[in-house]
Parts: sequence; structure tokens; C-alpha cells
Amino acid sequence: MKRIFAVLLVWSLLPSCVPALSQNLSSSARRNPYFTDLLNGMSFVRPESQVEGDPYLERHWNQSIITVYESKEPAAGYYTRYNLYTNTLEILMERGPVGLDVTRVNFLETKDSLSGVKKQFTNAREYTIDGIPMIGLVEVLVDGQVSLLRRTGLVITPPNYNAALNAGSRNTRITKTSELLYAFGADARKVKSRKKFFASFGKDSAWLEKYASDNKLSHDSERHLIALLTHYNETFGKQ
Repeated sequence: MKRIFAVLLVWSLLPSCVPALSQNLSSSARRNPYFTDLLNGMSFVRPESQVEGDPYLERHWNQSIITVYESKEPAAGYYTRYNLYTNTLEILMERGPVGLDVTRVNFLETKDSLSGVKKQFTNAREYTIDGIPMIGLVEVLVDGQVSLLRRTGLVITPPNYNAALNAGSRNTRITKTSELLYAFGADARKVKSRKKFFASFGKDSAWLEKYASDNKLSHDSERHLIALLTHYNETFGKQ
């Protein structure tokens, strides 16, 4: 398996595993020109634009078990981190990091190198929203008849600095977004209103909503949803 996995890494080797987002900024955003101070006529140098934030699901490297579509046998003992911007799984090798295209990754299990918490991920293309396949990796919070997933994305805000007003930000900002999805098989859905959420369970909606009310479980709390869907999967078909 190690040999097969090594070949896959060579196929997907990136020129640079960690792309510099600043390279994707416009030249005007990166340059360091001189401006004239409108108040006293003295020139000054505008600081270079920087990138605030990072594109990683978790910036540190985590011990991982990787299963690729080309081979169902897991490959263990690697340290990885997921680059949301390039949609690559960066893998730490002896000669440095290389990137594996996430489209090749079937499953991923990580153990956080800081907290020791284990997480499981699956390829988002296994699910659809409104009939459209997703991309990337999604974290599996609950697995079963109905799965609970966490999808993380990026919002990249370009510089909005106004030289005339000396206002705004010169930097590109990267922020992460997170949303919960629940899936009936491959059919993933966004968690919306309480009414729509419970109605989607069809004939099971009444008893499931009663269970949530009796146990004070909210449909918009991750912790509560984990408890609710875990109970649903454990009692599925027994009601």
C-alpha cells in the first residue's frame, strides 16, 4: 500500500504545496508605491499588502489515516493538513510537503496533534445538495441512517483601502465559514427552520420532534443535533 500511495503522491505533486495567496493579488495590491500626503504634501510609503488568516482547515499537521479511491486499503502514519483554497490534502514527507488532490481521497481520519481529538472526513462528492454534487472534504459528525456533516469554506475579502481617504484595509483577509448538513443517504440538506427540519423525516417527524422537545434539544445546536441524530439512528425502524 505504501508503494501505491507513493505513486499517487507523485502523480499529484504540486510545484508548491503551500500557494502564496499574495501571488493571486493584483499587482496594484502588492506594490509598495509612494503617495502624497494630502495634508502636508510630504510623501510616504504605503506598507505592502499582507494576507490575514490562512487557508487551512487546521494549520498544524495532524497524524492521519488516508484512504484513496484507487485503493481501499488505508495508508497510516502520515501527517496531513487540508488546504481549503487549493482543495488539496498536504502530506508531510521526508523531503517536504506534497499535495494530494482531494478528488482522490475517499476517507480521511485525523488525530489532532494538539488536543488528541480524532475526526473523520469523507469526500463531499459522495453527497449532493439539490441534486448537485459537492466538492472537497466534509467532516462526519454522525454516521448512520441519517448522517450529520460539517462543511467548512473560505471567504476571501480583497483589500478595500482608499488612498484618498486613508481608510479601509490594505490586506487580503481569509475567514472560514462552517455549516451543518444532514444527509439521508447521499441526499444532503442544509439545516434550516425547525419546522422544515423535522418535516423532512416524514413519518418519523412526530416522535422525533417530541423526543427533541422532551429532552430540550435544539435543531440549530451542533451538540444537540449530534445527540438527536444519534438517537434517531439507534432507534430507526423501532418506533
